[in-house]
Amino acid sequence: MGLHAWLLDCVPAPGCHVCAANWKQLSAAREIGDIAKAARHATEVRDHASGVH
Repeated sequence: MGLHAWLLDCVPAPGCHVCAANWKQLSAAREIGDIAKAARHATEVRDHASGVH
């Protein structure tokens, strides 16, 4: 919620294995409360989805 929602806001590109792997790691980090790690994976998804696809 709030800042965390903004930090973790991303959408993996459909059918992309790199985005899917980062999304899975983001979800796992969020579940254990490691927001810093989740935010790094969210950044990877945003950068990959917008830069490569």
